[in-house]
Amino acid sequence: MPPFNATNAESLATLITEQVNKYVDMMRDCNGISDEPSSQYSQKLQEQAEVVTNACSKLQASVVEPSQWVGQAAWSYCDSVALSRVFEMNIHKLIEPEGEGATMECLTKSTGASPELISRIMRQCMNRSIFGQVEPGRYQHNRHSLRLLDENFGSLIHYLQVPVFRKASFSELPLYEYYHSVDTNRGQQFSRAMAGHYDSPLDKPIELIFPFRDVPAGSLVVDIGGGNGQQSIRLVSLYPQLSCVVQDHQSVVAVAEKASMLAETIASRITWEAHDYCAPQPQKGAAIYLLSYVLRDNTDAKCIRIIQAVAQARDPEKSTLLIHDFVDLPSGYDLHLLSVWAHVNTKPGYERTEWFYKPLRSEHRRDSVFTPTDSKKHEQRRKLLGPGLSVNKTHHIEIAINECLDELIHLIRSKYISSDAEIVPVDLARKLQYFLIILGKTFGNLQSDTDTDSCIKSIEEAFIMWAAALASGVGRLPQIPFIGPLFLPSSKDKRGFGRFMSK
Repeated sequence: MPPFNATNAESLATLITEQVNKYVDMMRDCNGISDEPSSQYSQKLQEQAEVVTNACSKLQASVVEPSQWVGQAAWSYCDSVALSRVFEMNIHKLIEPEGEGATMECLTKSTGASPELISRIMRQCMNRSIFGQVEPGRYQHNRHSLRLLDENFGSLIHYLQVPVFRKASFSELPLYEYYHSVDTNRGQQFSRAMAGHYDSPLDKPIELIFPFRDVPAGSLVVDIGGGNGQQSIRLVSLYPQLSCVVQDHQSVVAVAEKASMLAETIASRITWEAHDYCAPQPQKGAAIYLLSYVLRDNTDAKCIRIIQAVAQARDPEKSTLLIHDFVDLPSGYDLHLLSVWAHVNTKPGYERTEWFYKPLRSEHRRDSVFTPTDSKKHEQRRKLLGPGLSVNKTHHIEIAINECLDELIHLIRSKYISSDAEIVPVDLARKLQYFLIILGKTFGNLQSDTDTDSCIKSIEEAFIMWAAALASGVGRLPQIPFIGPLFLPSSKDKRGFGRFMSK
């Protein structure tokens, strides 16, 4: 594979800086002329923007790992069609990996396609920096297109292009039964595609998720649905104490056993076994039962049967069921948001942006424990909370918690006890908001069963206003001198969040 070209990346970075500065200068000079899309100046701005984005795309292509870059292309639509035609015409094989490349005449003669079609296909691929052009009408491989020559990775990319079932097939069979009994060639291509998936950095290796190094010597890993065994081959190569049994459909196992050329150091520690996932598991008491990207392709009912078969075979004292798969979370569950907060709070060097955190200040131009954008200051301020919430340093905190618990229980028993004749509903989520531990005088919410100073109400309203301010771009307005104090709460307020601040 051609090495990474650091000089080219540096040149592109310089070019991007120059072109961005030019674009910024043009925007500053336009004085509103560019507001009209049809204006001549607007057209020039658009052209300059395209120069910037094209340069950025080239820089991205130069620094992204080749397998990742080609994989991204396979998941897009127009690029995907072009890649599909490359495979169907074997264009990637007609162009020699080294040499002067292939001419348009050579490609049209070998494929039987028109020069116009070849030109469109290659132009689409080159827009994604897959293949290069030595001169007009002569194409060559680059570091990205060379990955297509790898049989396993090439099978993965080609597999992504072709719909598995089309209405024209008239097949009612489940996916894998169709592969095993009808279209066996595509079934074999799927197995090679999965091998390409595990061989390339398109997914996080499972050994970075599960500590295989800690598994005792002589342990057996049962790779259920392991296909060609690519995952198991890598695991036994990395961990000499492991042995693996790769289980899959008979048609897959027959091909995998013939195709596998294992090194002597691992050949004795990996075997293949034909197995129906839902049938009783023949390997009893294994250390690890691995289901890697198996459950997502089956119905819920079949997944239950697969897991039950493993559960009946496992040894409760030593067996582990390891599920390596995508998780389909319930609707409305924002995993991305959770990931962002995890990075913000745990990753060193993660930048806390001012556009988001500064508008969240509840006091004018004064940070809370939540809003500092300097990571070191944020960490220091968080540590200051420790003594205040420590039982060792704050001896009365346990007493305060017990008192609040007593008040919460008394509130429920006195007002929200149901009987056979009447059901009394209680909004426990709201009552728990009343259960507030503070270092000072309580708010009295539990005693009165109300939001006494409208503190909770003001917080809920503040979040809505903060979100609207951030979305509209005016979030920094409350931080402006002479203006901010008019918008933000004050410790002198008698009600709302200001009352909370005063306590």
